[in-house]
Amino acid sequence: MSIRSLSETAAVAKLNSLEFVTSIEEVAQKLAEWQSQNASLLVPISIPFPTETHILDSCEQPTKLFEARAKWARIEIAKRLEIDVEASNKLSFTMTNKEVWFLGPRPKLDKVSMFAAVQSTPSKFIELMLKKELIEAAAFDPQQTFVIGGFGPSIYLGSTSQAEQRRLHLAEAEFLINSKYKTLICNITTKVFVKKSRSTDSPSSASLFLLTLVKAI
Repeated sequence: MSIRSLSETAAVAKLNSLEFVTSIEEVAQKLAEWQSQNASLLVPISIPFPTETHILDSCEQPTKLFEARAKWARIEIAKRLEIDVEASNKLSFTMTNKEVWFLGPRPKLDKVSMFAAVQSTPSKFIELMLKKELIEAAAFDPQQTFVIGGFGPSIYLGSTSQAEQRRLHLAEAEFLINSKYKTLICNITTKVFVKKSRSTDSPSSASLFLLTLVKAI
């Protein structure tokens, strides 16, 4: 595993790079067909961001725009999926400057229309599905690994044996699709966090802040 970049706050490594033998659109189609066999089919859904003023005003405490957008996005996605805010900490989503993307059902669409929706944004669908399977589908043993939300759309993994420690070494997996070269890249970023107060409860994004330390992979 090679280190791609190293800064004062994080180390980024290339965990894996896969080259598909077919088009990204066909890969997305096959993934959607696999998902439909489990009696469910989620498609990429986008929500446009409101004005910066509206997002910042919705926060109870002053915060950075990026963090405010992520918090707003989690709340909005939770509303649309009809889940509580706590559960939204484990949601898979991505953000751009203009919108947020997440996976969700589209009850008014038939199966053909839903497959068409997947085909319209194949890269987003693949990236979100991989992150969903990694995080939401309990890909890790909960007795060994815990999952918490980050300051942005990120979701971090940590060792359960260290969950009650004040200083936490956490890892984030990010999937990226390069349509031109038909490749899938998984980047692993590790960061060090510290809890503001000691607690026997599982760590939450609200109780963590980033330290300027590096944990190399």
